Order: sequence, then structure tokens, then C-alpha cells
Amino acid sequence: MINSLNVQQTVIQERRQRLSQCLDSLFGVLVGEDKAAKLQANRDCLFAADQLVESLPTSLIPAWLSELQAWCRWYKDNFTAIDANAILFNHLNLIHYEHFIRPTTQNSEHTHSNHTDFSSLYKFFQKGI
Repeated sequence: MINSLNVQQTVIQERRQRLSQCLDSLFGVLVGEDKAAKLQANRDCLFAADQLVESLPTSLIPAWLSELQAWCRWYKDNFTAIDANAILFNHLNLIHYEHFIRPTTQNSEHTHSNHTDFSSLYKFFQKGI
């Protein structure tokens, strides 16, 4: 059982890292002129977010992750709008900063409902043993 918990934790961490990489790529192309690259980077980001969501129990899906998915879907449907790039950039920038860039300390209490400490998932799954 412990091995399956370690595997689950590893999968979640890898998928979170992939999402971070996809977000970085999306930010890189949003400021450019290539619409096809923007759409592909958005699709990649949405796919990575969807995979991460699939790895989590429904009760542990953080609001920021659902919000990220919603904005990527919005962009897919509205990318032709004149200010679509700026709108997406502004909304995802806060998520990116809060959950991928800003360092968090191991000792801090995470009581905000929009934050999920992925490293604590091991403890959550361990309770089922």
C-alpha cells in the first residue's frame, strides 16, 4: 500500500511540474503574434491541468486549478477577441505566481481554501491504510 501511495504522490508531483512548464510556455507565447502557437500552448496547458485534476480526489481539487481550467477553456472559445490575450495573461498570472513561483515554507499553515499542499497528499492517502 505504501508503494502505491508513493507512486500516486510521484504522479501528482510530475503532473504539477508539467502544468508549471506548460504555464511558462503559455506565458512565453501570449506576448507574441503567433495565434497558432498561442492556441497550442493553451491546449497543452489545459491538458496538463486536466491530467492533474484526474490525479486528485474530487474533494482535494483546489479552486485555483479549476479556475485555471476555466480560463484556458474560455480562451479556446474567445481567442479572437481583441483583448483575449491580455485577459488570459492577467488571470493566469496571479495563479502562476501564487501557486508556482512564490516560495512556500514547509512550516506555514495553509488555511486558504484555494491552496492545496500537494506534498501533504501523501498523508491524506496514508489515512486510508
